[in-house]
Amino acid sequence: MDFMKIASRLFSLLLVTIVLTGCLSSTPSDGDVKAAIEISLSESGSDFMSISNFKKTNGMEVSDNVYNADVSYTLTFTKSADQVQQDLASGLRNATPMERMAAGMTLAALKMSMGGDWKTGDTRQVSNSYKLNKTEQGWRVAEG
Repeated sequence: MDFMKIASRLFSLLLVTIVLTGCLSSTPSDGDVKAAIEISLSESGSDFMSISNFKKTNGMEVSDNVYNADVSYTLTFTKSADQVQQDLASGLRNATPMERMAAGMTLAALKMSMGGDWKTGDTRQVSNSYKLNKTEQGWRVAEG
């Protein structure tokens, strides 16, 4: 009988270990990936876009703190390209000519990557791969 008690306890300990290992997974959830992308957009000054219909289509753990995620989502513009340009211009009133030129080039590059001008409410389907780093504040899109 003592053998059965010991075996039962060991089996229970093994099950708890397996369950906890699964719970402490180092891979981000779909919600973590979406939040990291939204934070990245916000920090880059792209607060005129929102994400919906988010889906992680694939992922690969590179290491404990690095994860590659393939995603698709709908990007909705909350401001038109003209509104973004006006906001940019009003924020650059005291800027140097170089800063103005850099801002103009950034807006032009954004328009090119989005297929031209957009209006408020326009959408774009996006499929992209992101490298995520695990930080003290959670998962974040890697820069560069």
